[in-house]
Amino acid sequence: MTAVNRNGQWFVSHDGLDIAGPFPDSSAAWRWIDRQSGDPVSPAEKRAEFGFSQYAKGAGL
Repeated sequence: MTAVNRNGQWFVSHDGLDIAGPFPDSSAAWRWIDRQSGDPVSPAEKRAEFGFSQYAKGAGL
């Protein structure tokens, strides 16, 4: 997967096909790629996701 700029909008492309987007900037497109591959974006986001997952379990979401 890679981020591709087309006419000022960013898309995620795989094997020549757009699979996600448009995104407002390249960082948003790459963030989507990271999240799909399971990579945390930052330690702060990892903590936030853990906190939400714990909340969601308790709230029955």
